[in-house]
Parts: sequence; C-alpha cells; structure tokens
Amino acid sequence: TDEAGNQSNCVAMLELQDNQDVCPDNIAMMATIGGHVETEQFIPVENVETYLDESQNSMSDMDMTDEEGVYTFNSLPLSMSYTIDPKKDSGFLNGVSTLDLLGIQQHILGQKELSTPYKIIAADVNNDEKVSATDLIELRKMILGIYDKFQSNDSWRFVDKDFTFINVHDPFPYREEINMIAAEEMSMSNDFIAVKIGDVNNTVVTNLNEEELESRSA
Repeated sequence: TDEAGNQSNCVAMLELQDNQDVCPDNIAMMATIGGHVETEQFIPVENVETYLDESQNSMSDMDMTDEEGVYTFNSLPLSMSYTIDPKKDSGFLNGVSTLDLLGIQQHILGQKELSTPYKIIAADVNNDEKVSATDLIELRKMILGIYDKFQSNDSWRFVDKDFTFINVHDPFPYREEINMIAAEEMSMSNDFIAVKIGDVNNTVVTNLNEEELESRSA
C-alpha cells in the first residue's frame, strides 16, 4: 500500500523439502479415531450421525455409523483434543408401544422398577431428568398420533460406555460426549450406549428403514 492508498497483492507458493532428512519420521503420522454405537443389549445401531469437533482449529466432521454400528475418522493430527458427539433424531415410534406406558407407570408407582439406568433414561420422555406422570402423557400423545415427535427430546440419546453412574436408580446427569486427545495412531474404543427414548422393554429395531414406518394408532 502506497501513501496514496493504492494497493496490490501477489500470491507466493512455498514448497518445503527435507533434502537432508532431518525431520523425524513420525512427523507425518496421523491418528484414527472411531468406536461402536450399540444398545445395552450389544445390538449395533445404524445411521447414527457421529460428529467430531476439534475446537482449537474449529474443525468439524461427521461420519454415519454402518450396519455394525461403527464410525471412523481418519487422518487426524496427533496431540490434538477432540470431542465425539453422536446424534439420531428419527423413527420416534420405533420400539414404542402401550407396553412401554405400562412399564413406566409401574416404575412410577413403585410396583416394578426399571432394571437399568439406560431404561430410566429411556423413560424420561420430556427430558427433565426425572421420570414422572408427565412422561406418560407425552408418550401417550405420541402413540395416539397427537405428536409426531418428542417435544423436548431427541428420538435417541447416547451415553459414553465408560461412564460410571453414581446412582443407577437416578442416572441424571450422564455423559453424552467423549473428549479425548489423539495420542496414538489408532483409537477405536470410543464407544457409546444408544438409548431409544420411550422404549423401556427393548423392542427397538436398530437397522430399521424409518420411511417404512406405518402408523397403527387406531
């Protein structure tokens, strides 16, 4: 820029070569991060949108789980901090029936408590971190066709498989993301437990083509 304010620019291309082979061999090593998404019955969940975020460089990527419930991110810089966050918000009626209403009602009345923390999470239909009559009302409206989606919740929630519940009878809050540093070439043990909201008797079909769902409310 000159004194009169006139400006111009040029682009220079720089090629850096290690002619004397002084750079360490592992400078080009990259990390692979992945894992499995399964129900508590170890059934793989397909078509889960798994997001990978690297905050330092505002990098974001997404991989869809395959039929084995596997997601993978390749060629990631080492020693960087990453966050893995799965999402699935479709097939709201998948696995949901009046039997689930009965199961949640029995849990609320203390007649037959839900046996695992994941089932309690599934019973929290309105996502207020407790199981109450309000969840029954929300789920009943879904079954009757009044709602076509949960009003305050996603269809699926995901729990870090390594997360330890302090109280299995009151699992809230729980860890839904995995934070890690890519320190190895391959890390494929970043697993999640998938919870289908509203399904407390484990009848969800995990590889279902959601478009083939047919309403049978009547």
